[in-house]
Amino acid sequence: MRDQKQSEPRPWLSVKGPHRVFLAANNSVVVLLVAALLALVAGGHERVLAQASVPEVEVMTVAQKDVPVYSEWVGTTEGLVNAKIRAQVTGYLSSQVYKEGAPVKKGDLLFEIDPRTFQAALDQAQAQLTMAKAKLGKTELDVKRYRPLAK
Repeated sequence: MRDQKQSEPRPWLSVKGPHRVFLAANNSVVVLLVAALLALVAGGHERVLAQASVPEVEVMTVAQKDVPVYSEWVGTTEGLVNAKIRAQVTGYLSSQVYKEGAPVKKGDLLFEIDPRTFQAALDQAQAQLTMAKAKLGKTELDVKRYRPLAK
């Protein structure tokens, strides 16, 4: 004989009497509720998508008129004559005399260099010149004095 569990794979079918009708009705109600819930969710989602996909459009009348044609390009311009500006001396810039993008001519003053470093170098050179002249004077006097002694 077969085992009890194998002969009745669905235990809710083994319920006898009025309870079996109640279980069948209960299962039917649950299935109907789930189906109704799915229908509501699916239908509501479609309505939201339908409302969201309707674009707003503006209606205008056609008018004939001239439309300017233009193009925009990205590029770099280069002057007819490009000057290379190089310093002839070293020093700190105290001011820029020309304005950026303004035309300049040959010989125009472009920058002013701080003159203090050059003034200090000039003063030092003049002091060395004075010392050399003094040394020359002393040496000439020494030569005058020692020449008669050397004869």
